Amino acid sequence: MSLDRYEDIFPLSYKIDSTKAIEELEKLTEWKDEKSRKYVDLIGDPNQTYTGKGGDISLNSVSEKLPTLSKFISEFPSVHKARVHRLNAGSFFEPHRDHFPGQRRFRVLVALNNTELDAYAFIYDRKIFEIIGSGMSVAELSRNTDIRYHSLYNTYTNAKKHIKNKL
Repeated sequence: MSLDRYEDIFPLSYKIDSTKAIEELEKLTEWKDEKSRKYVDLIGDPNQTYTGKGGDISLNSVSEKLPTLSKFISEFPSVHKARVHRLNAGSFFEPHRDHFPGQRRFRVLVALNNTELDAYAFIYDRKIFEIIGSGMSVAELSRNTDIRYHSLYNTYTNAKKHIKNKL
């Protein structure tokens, strides 16, 4: 996943106990379906569909079950949306901007687990790496698929660098 697709990136010097946060999340029963993933809202009425317009912006009853994440969210006063997404293999979170008229907007994306390449790489990236790694040249794959050479080369090279850095 290319995080720069989600606009400017500013690393935060905030630590979250991911093991504890995951344990709290696994106990939740309030998950809702959305596309290829599940979600739960931590602000406003958890029984209503989120609209992003007005309404209650306080932490809700679901957030009380997630003290680890609620503590983090409370660091950002006047936030209008706090949502936890549970993505399964093959799921994705498409780049977009929520629009709150007259409000400053920002997105905090926190990966709690499965942060290694083999756990989060898109199917495309993994397949390119496997094909080229099995002996087919980048040029040949480019000719056979009409995918630009540089795109294939960069995908393969980035995955290869990541694996070398792990060794």
